[in-house]
Order: sequence, then C-alpha cells, then structure tokens
Amino acid sequence: MPFTLPKIKNKNTMIILAVILVIIIILGLFVFFGSRDSGSESLQSSSLNGQNLPTPEFLSTAEKEKFGLPSEAQVQSLKRDAAGQVLVYKIIRSDQDIVVDPAKITPLSPRQKSSPLK
Repeated sequence: MPFTLPKIKNKNTMIILAVILVIIIILGLFVFFGSRDSGSESLQSSSLNGQNLPTPEFLSTAEKEKFGLPSEAQVQSLKRDAAGQVLVYKIIRSDQDIVVDPAKITPLSPRQKSSPLK
C-alpha cells in the first residue's frame, strides 16, 4: 500500500505548514553551516574539536641569533628534539601564518606557490 499524504482542505493550514517547513530548513542550514570550521584558527583557545592542542611556541632572541635570524622577527618553533633544540621553525609574517595544530602541517612542494594550510 503506497504512502499518501492526507489532503488538507484549509488553505490557511497549508500555508502555515509550508512556512514552518521553510523555517525548519533555514534553521537546519544555519546550524550546519554555522557549526563548520570557517578555516580561521583562534589563538585564544588551545582546544580544537575537543582535543587539547599545544600553545604556539616562539623562538627566544638567543635561538633566533643561533639561526642567523633578525631578533625582531616573529619565529614559531614547530618541532624540538628531546634536548629542547629547535628542529623545525617557521617565520611568521602575519597572524594567519601561526600554526595552531602542528599535525596539520603537510610537506610543501617546490612547485606550490603558497602553503597548503591556507
């Protein structure tokens, strides 16, 4: 037996049901798109998707001098060895360059013009 919708005889009831359905669809889209990550990472919170992430760590003036970098440069340490020596660093030119989750770093091919994190 096929499913059939009941016939609505009152036009006002049909209009109200249509408006409610449209509102439910709009709210559903708002919740879906509002909960998605917009791509911008906030440094105020070190938590992303319920997991605790390390706070971004920057090189000291002595470490910058060791690598021959200007002392006024903002340089983020991405990886250190067991002794605490910097293995990987990134020069920060804008706040968007700061890496909040080092696990998201992917290799950069010489053919790529910009970072895959953007």
